[in-house]
Amino acid sequence: MFAKSSFLTALGVEVFASGQRRWPDHVKAQAVAETL
Repeated sequence: MFAKSSFLTALGVEVFASGQRRWPDHVKAQAVAETL
């Protein structure tokens, strides 16, 4: 789990102790752009 958390935080995603994640708008936009 730590490896996944560190990868996500490197992208700018906030990972909370409960496992909940907060995705910034620029990360969401990048994911959408890569899937189109």
